[in-house]
Amino acid sequence: MNDAYGSAFDQHSVDYAQTWGEDPIARLMRDEVFCSMKAGLNRPSKVLDLGCGIGLDSAWLVSQGHSVLAVDHSAGMLAQAQQRVPELSVVHARAEDALDTFEVDAFDAAILNFGVVNCLDLTRLAAGLTRCIRPGGLVWVVPMPRIAPLWVMGALKRGRFGDAWRRFQSETEIDVGGVTVTTRYLTSRQIVDAMRPGFHLQIQRSLGLSIPPPGSRTGASLGAARIGLERRLSSLPLLRQMGDHLLMRFQREARPQSNRSVKQRIQRKIETRRARETGTIHALRTLILELTEGCQSHCVGCSHRGPAGGESLDLDRIQALLSEACAFGAEEVLLTGGEPLIRSDIVSILEAAHASGLRVTLLTNGLALKKFAAVVSRCCDTVVVSLDAVDEALYRRTRGVDGLRLVSQGIRAVRKLAPQLPIEGRCTVTHHNVGSLQQIALQAQAWGMAGLSYLAADQESSAAFGRDG
Repeated sequence: MNDAYGSAFDQHSVDYAQTWGEDPIARLMRDEVFCSMKAGLNRPSKVLDLGCGIGLDSAWLVSQGHSVLAVDHSAGMLAQAQQRVPELSVVHARAEDALDTFEVDAFDAAILNFGVVNCLDLTRLAAGLTRCIRPGGLVWVVPMPRIAPLWVMGALKRGRFGDAWRRFQSETEIDVGGVTVTTRYLTSRQIVDAMRPGFHLQIQRSLGLSIPPPGSRTGASLGAARIGLERRLSSLPLLRQMGDHLLMRFQREARPQSNRSVKQRIQRKIETRRARETGTIHALRTLILELTEGCQSHCVGCSHRGPAGGESLDLDRIQALLSEACAFGAEEVLLTGGEPLIRSDIVSILEAAHASGLRVTLLTNGLALKKFAAVVSRCCDTVVVSLDAVDEALYRRTRGVDGLRLVSQGIRAVRKLAPQLPIEGRCTVTHHNVGSLQQIALQAQAWGMAGLSYLAADQESSAAFGRDG
């Protein structure tokens, strides 16, 4: 995208409200998009409106209680959007450039309505959305497809043979507000492939398949029967690939899916077996980072205690190790300690681990989980919480502090923010709790934990857990 787009849509902003705001067919199609968004956004969300135009979509989203950040390359469009929604937060920039500046997982959803995607770099767009839309978040894309039967028939009827031919081309020049700009008519497959592996397609249907395009003289006289026919046909195979526009809803994957072939997976198994036999690592599966030896617990089976500080693994070294692990083909990073959440820079560490693309597993005692629930729910794929007791007295005997209530509150806080995030329990078996293992399992089940594992602690040997040091 170049500055011609900004200039073109500055000119187009003068008549955009009439063309795409007041036109009855455009309103009908926009209402279909709103209906899909209302079904998908069932709670107040932070939404990114890319190519917001004069703010029609942003205004509706704000009226539904959502927080909106509107982005457009046209200053004229943004001026009208802010006039329409005075409290609207806006960014004057190209969509791809704006996406590069947002924080990781900053938004719950995004919308690119009525052909915005046709003017963007698909590769950069998909990468930016993958970075700034949280796992599980939704993206609505409403492109102009290459096959638009009624639009082409209308162009041919009016003798605009060149326009009809250009619609079938993958890239062409069109006139917008007296300025020539490049537009790409896309197939749905192109968009799905570009959005993969960060997103998967949830919903696709046609908009404007059996009704005339916006601006048609018959728009105001559409009957209920014809609108009903449009809705019945729009989701059928093949037909949902064509129309004036398409309505596509994508969901952000928890993590980009692996693109490894069968051959690569077999090779990984061979390398794992060879590493066991030879002791030489050719491929790394899991990176384990011991972030600190400090811990606020005083467990009977562990010598990690005291404050964090002076760790050799600073943030720069952690980032370097994450990059090296990715190069070795690792799939997961395990954050452990001591207690990782007592590090003063733990937020930056979690965000770096999340941004690496590795699956992030956090091992924690849970005492600070409530405090860091937001970043943990945003950056982790699995959380493993120490669960050694079912009441405060037993917890105090096994872990040396009063903390069971804090653990419970932390689990509930993360569960509220990320209901699908797996939270597992880990019980260290000692002579204090060996008679309570079944009750601990029932407690884990009552708290909605995804599983519970048991670890036997050697409390006799002076060498265990580094006690001899």
